[in-house]
Amino acid sequence: WFRHPDFKETFHGFTWQVMGGAAFKLGSDSDLQFVLEAGYRGAAIENADSFELDMSGFAARAGVSFPLVRTY
Repeated sequence: WFRHPDFKETFHGFTWQVMGGAAFKLGSDSDLQFVLEAGYRGAAIENADSFELDMSGFAARAGVSFPLVRTY
């Protein structure tokens, strides 16, 4: 948690995000997919004391997608 004695802990503001990605099948007989995503997030927030945090920047995610039930 954010702790600073001079500032209130509640921040507010507008946050937005734009992402794009692709999924690649891992093998012809496999249901597994490797997923890559990248984008930009805009997040400039402030508290009641006008202390501003700019958490904007590029973001990337990678992972594996798999079904919980076998698909035929």
